[in-house]
Amino acid sequence: MAYKLTGTIKDMGDLKTFESGFSKQDVIIETDGAYAQSLKVQFLKERADLLVAYKVNDRVVVDFDIRGSEKNGNHFVNLVGFKIQYPQASN
Repeated sequence: MAYKLTGTIKDMGDLKTFESGFSKQDVIIETDGAYAQSLKVQFLKERADLLVAYKVNDRVVVDFDIRGSEKNGNHFVNLVGFKIQYPQASN
């Protein structure tokens, strides 16, 4: 199931490439509303290339999936982005 969030880019991490060839880039999005949240969204592999056109303080809409994993009894949740765009202007 895909999810969507709208907010402002507050921070963009560096592109990290590992020996295996795997790459990722993290982006912190501050959501809109009275109870704004700062959420880390990861863009993996070739999806990290989508971030080249964006910078800190840009308002964006991000489509993402929620992925979970378990390691040694600890559970982890990641938000993994697959699409990013500027909000559509309202008519």
